[in-house]
Amino acid sequence: MFAEAIEDILRDQCTPAVVRAIEAGGSPQPLWDSIAGAGFLDLLAPEEAGGAALPLPELFPVLVHFGRYSVPVPAAQAIVARIGGKRRHAAAGPADAGPRAPTRAGWLPRGAAGAVRHDRAARAGGAG
Repeated sequence: MFAEAIEDILRDQCTPAVVRAIEAGGSPQPLWDSIAGAGFLDLLAPEEAGGAALPLPELFPVLVHFGRYSVPVPAAQAIVARIGGKRRHAAAGPADAGPRAPTRAGWLPRGAAGAVRHDRAARAGGAG
């Protein structure tokens, strides 16, 4: 079900021309919005948190499509970050302490929401 849905989106929104344009520094926002807007970033999140509560093995076919279409956005990372972020906010503990806690608290939720970009273009000073 989810694999077919993401393939439909990627077939239309992640063509080779789109991938080349993004890799050349173009905006990934339309592709990101398509993936996020369809709810794919919350596949692993529990239902009570607005997710699909998808078992991890069932995520694999979705990830295969991300690879097949050379998705140039951190969708897989955001899926994991969002579930991690929801768990952290639900029950903060020792893992959230230490010198890097402010960095994790600031970047992880923003990255999972698509508000920041970390890729080759961003490191090279490109838009993002």
